[in-house]
Amino acid sequence: MTSETTLARFEKYSESLTQSCIQNPKIIGLVLVGSTAETQRVDEWSDHDFFVITEEGDQEALRQNLGWLPESNSVAFSFRETEHGLKVVYQSGDVLEFAIFSCNELRACMVNHHRLAYGDEPVVKALTEAANRLPPVVIGDDLADFRHFLSVLVIQVGRARRGEEITAGQGIHGTATTALLKVLTRRLPADPRLDTLDVSRRFEFVHPEIGKAIAEALAQKPEPAARDLLKISEKYLAPVWPDFPKREVGTVKDVFSWTS
Repeated sequence: MTSETTLARFEKYSESLTQSCIQNPKIIGLVLVGSTAETQRVDEWSDHDFFVITEEGDQEALRQNLGWLPESNSVAFSFRETEHGLKVVYQSGDVLEFAIFSCNELRACMVNHHRLAYGDEPVVKALTEAANRLPPVVIGDDLADFRHFLSVLVIQVGRARRGEEITAGQGIHGTATTALLKVLTRRLPADPRLDTLDVSRRFEFVHPEIGKAIAEALAQKPEPAARDLLKISEKYLAPVWPDFPKREVGTVKDVFSWTS
């Protein structure tokens, strides 16, 4: 639940950011994304996500010099996260995640939850193209993604039995869980609260029982985590997927002699 104080503080920073961008002649637009655009989701742990739009050629100067940010003298540290994006942490613990684009770069992006803080017609057109590029649901092939999930379990449990528990845990927590979540998201009832760019975001809010089960599975060592993820797939996917691949699931169980 968002307290009025938390939300007011969050929105105050958004307003300061907007004014800082407007006052900078190199910046021609600002797009708020994620919970920064949909503030009903803001809580004390929310960071500020946004796109800064510049004329072609001005992007890198703004990435290199962050003096245009509000309260830039209170920045504790920052780093380049992607080709276009940076992450900034203030001394207060507040976090910014943003990218700096030209209109051409924005046009090539995908964006879901967003709100234009300001920008002229070229910015609006580029943003519209980026938003229209995004599919309304997570796209993919259920059988291929599920087989990917199963294959990762086979590889990573093998590594865990070899003694490589660190890499096994990473694979099961990351690749395997993401593949399973893709199938669950497509097979279970659609919900606009789910993030079409990141299937793990807000999954627990939409499907609390399954989300809790997955979280509990992942709190274990690699092999029991993998075994429980497989049980979760059977429990929640088989009833809603007429062609649920029971044979493939049986193969994985046989490989590791999982009888329960």
